[in-house]
Amino acid sequence: MRIIRPRMILAAICTLAVLPFAIAADPALPTGGLLVHVNCGTGERTLQLGGGGTFLVHGLAKDAKKAQQAQRLFRRTGSYGQISAEHWAGTHLPYADNLVNLLVVDAADAVLRADIMRVLVPGGVARIGRELVQKPWPKELDGWTHLRHGPDGNPVSNDTALSLPRRIHWIAKASRDHMPMLSANGRNFYGHVTARDAFNGLPMWRTRGFACQVATDKLLYGVSGSNVVSIDAASGKPVGRFGPAERNTRILLIDDVLIVATGSEVRAQSVARGGPRWSVKADNPKHAVAGDKKVFFVDGNPRRGGACAAVCVELATGKQIWRSEQYPWLAKASGCSYGAGALAYETSSFNDDAPGNAVHVMTAGVGKYLWSYSFKPGMTHNKQARAFFLGSQLWVQANGFTQLDLRTGREVRKIPGGGGHCYSPMATVRFLVAGELNFSEVATGKHERNAITKGECGWNSQFPGWIPAHGMLNTYTGCRSHCICYPMVEGCMGLAPAGGSRGPTSGANSFVQGPAWPARQKPTPKDQAAAEWPAYRRDPWRSGSTGEAVTGKLRKLWATRTGSATKAALVDEWQGNPFVTGPVTAPVVAGGIVLAALPDAHEVIALDAGTGKVRWSFVANGRVDTPPTVYNGLCLFGTRAGWVYCLNLADGAMIWRRAVGLEDRRIVAWGQLESPWPAVGSVLVHKGTAFVVAGRSALADGGIQVCALRPSSGAVVWRSAVTEYGISRWYGRVGYDYDPVDIPVMDGPDVLAVSRARVAGSRVVVNREKGSFYRNAAGAYVPMGVWAYGTAINRSAQKRPLWVFDDHTLYGPPPHKGATRSQGGNKDSGLVAYALKTTPPKTGGREWGPYDELEKLDKKWSASIGKIVAMARAGDRLFAADSGGKLHVFTAADGKKIGELAIGGQPIWDGLAAAYGRLYVSLAEGGITCIGDASTTAKVPAPPTAGKR
Repeated sequence: MRIIRPRMILAAICTLAVLPFAIAADPALPTGGLLVHVNCGTGERTLQLGGGGTFLVHGLAKDAKKAQQAQRLFRRTGSYGQISAEHWAGTHLPYADNLVNLLVVDAADAVLRADIMRVLVPGGVARIGRELVQKPWPKELDGWTHLRHGPDGNPVSNDTALSLPRRIHWIAKASRDHMPMLSANGRNFYGHVTARDAFNGLPMWRTRGFACQVATDKLLYGVSGSNVVSIDAASGKPVGRFGPAERNTRILLIDDVLIVATGSEVRAQSVARGGPRWSVKADNPKHAVAGDKKVFFVDGNPRRGGACAAVCVELATGKQIWRSEQYPWLAKASGCSYGAGALAYETSSFNDDAPGNAVHVMTAGVGKYLWSYSFKPGMTHNKQARAFFLGSQLWVQANGFTQLDLRTGREVRKIPGGGGHCYSPMATVRFLVAGELNFSEVATGKHERNAITKGECGWNSQFPGWIPAHGMLNTYTGCRSHCICYPMVEGCMGLAPAGGSRGPTSGANSFVQGPAWPARQKPTPKDQAAAEWPAYRRDPWRSGSTGEAVTGKLRKLWATRTGSATKAALVDEWQGNPFVTGPVTAPVVAGGIVLAALPDAHEVIALDAGTGKVRWSFVANGRVDTPPTVYNGLCLFGTRAGWVYCLNLADGAMIWRRAVGLEDRRIVAWGQLESPWPAVGSVLVHKGTAFVVAGRSALADGGIQVCALRPSSGAVVWRSAVTEYGISRWYGRVGYDYDPVDIPVMDGPDVLAVSRARVAGSRVVVNREKGSFYRNAAGAYVPMGVWAYGTAINRSAQKRPLWVFDDHTLYGPPPHKGATRSQGGNKDSGLVAYALKTTPPKTGGREWGPYDELEKLDKKWSASIGKIVAMARAGDRLFAADSGGKLHVFTAADGKKIGELAIGGQPIWDGLAAAYGRLYVSLAEGGITCIGDASTTAKVPAPPTAGKR
């Protein structure tokens, strides 16, 4: 631990009141990232610390009332979510290891010193009382400073902290900027360039028109326009120029010397002095690498009839040491690795065929050719040879991984390597890494796989599909072709090995009683319940359908603004979240109240169903991605911070809350703090039991947690986890439309299901060969996956089309016949009604997803309409809103169009509910509108009153 005693800087650093100015004055202190204030009180000083928009700020208050005061204060800033507060009664800080950049603890004994150092990022700073401490940089960590790790072109990281990833440490939106990623000094750099904190993924700065090729602690080097330039790594501001650049310029940095290979020369320039050192004429020089005071490159352009030569020059002077041009394979070289006094040139086919892939080895000292080794790389497509120097050992990806004798090229040792994909492998000094998170330990030969995600497809041998850096495996665009090879988690991520867990959540830290405890349930009368929409998509089967008729002359009855445009600097990050569809969620309607959530503001809001007047609002401890569920006068919902809340429907007072993850731990996800086990907002209540689903992937962080609770008390009935996908031979079902995690839904009368898993009691049954259908309330079979909660794994990178169903009919847009089956259902227009079957469909074999199953159903009718964004069946009518903000009314029996109405704004995705003879619509600009006939007012019950406790 480094103790900072800043004698020469502002004395105000030692006082919290002016700490923001001290941070700006001292470059050793963080100026952005994640700021945590422990014992934040009512939030005034927290707002002063990080309210300017640079940090993601989280305040922890031991007193629940003070936490609420802080929340109110932060909400007035208009950037709640970027700065937030919560009541915290724990003893351990609720953050993953290596996550927090700046931690402020007012009382020195408030938190254990070891826990403070645990959550700080390397180099992060904590103010504990009046003392400033800094976390040291672990020697086990390494970056990835060049396109192939270092200037030697050897794609092997020196990071010893990384092992097979089991956890998602952070996740952010995919950049879709298809350039490689580099990493240095706790910063990741993507594309042209987006800079993120390497330990929590928070954005630092962005620039455009700069192709980064070298990253150091302080500077980035790359090409901007027609020049080689450097920019500041901390801010992205231009710093210096290093001469002209051409289209295929490659840059290396070694021993403070910048090596630049353009189309006509290889030159060296001093970084410190800025001037040129030497220049060597060359014809289209390629595959430049450097090491041991030498620079190596291939000279010659075979496309213009020239011969290719391997060239070695002195790093200091540019003087030629040797030149070798008698090897025809040099013209086909696709890359080069330097190590152990040897050069390994790679030739690659870059297609699905094995011929043409080889490594060719020559000595670095005199350029003597030693041997060639042809092999079949393990990639499925885009096959590429790659040579790895692990000390004095040379490895290639052949039949798993094969070690070759450096002197003779004979095979020395083989270890398993797992499957490939469309990109080449890479390595650390401990592991050879390929395909879908296949880790092969070099020392033992042990092979393990945990396919949380996969690397970026389609790159040539210069760019890895992902990179190891700072103890994590980093993905950088979430696959440019939106791969459907298996149910991967997508996005820019830092994936971490197992560890850091403090065991299951238990005791006082996992369950909190609120001021409205104990619950007072009030069952809803049956006739009133039939007219309500108490949960997302109304019922446990998520049908989007009700028997309550909506008739008469429809017009706008009221409209209420539920939120304003956020002032948060991180809003662009938030918009990458696939589980949030807008500033407000779909509505639910019960007990005379309309409920919705404002996801990024962590807020649940209640409106009078008759007038739209705000009844109450409640701020939770994290995003609420889907609307609450109403049951017997209770309001239940989950947060992406991993907790489930129960409020009193009458006044929004908290009855209880419970953590449902394996522990109360936070990571950064899409610009906010979330749990590794984010709880789906929409709790499913069936036969008196509340079911909660929490997690990101069956293969990450111990799996997707499924928990059954007593609604009134929060008591755990049972809990289980989905820890496998349950689909063998994934490639035998290419394009199987899939969601890594989904919302809970009932399958038939008594079986709980989530995505491709069914839950019987506390036992999770993962689907196998015949898992393509759910059953609705009437026992009819509905194709599994025609409707989804998040973004499906398909090539379109979009939500599936919207579908609703009743007891006998499925309504939605037709499949897109011109697309592949994996893209099915993305047609923009049209509406079709299909007759559901009550006999088990015949499935199995090569399954392609739900859209093939539609072909087996009888079509009842079709109608013309634009792209549907919200839909509900109410009584004998089908209501569908298009992307232009028009509401279309059809008769459900025959599809006849009987009306049309301008809503006054575009609905959010799936943002329609029908209750009390009215329609309630959530709008993309942030509001809820009520549509109906004025004569239905008498059908809306008066909202409940809280009464005395």
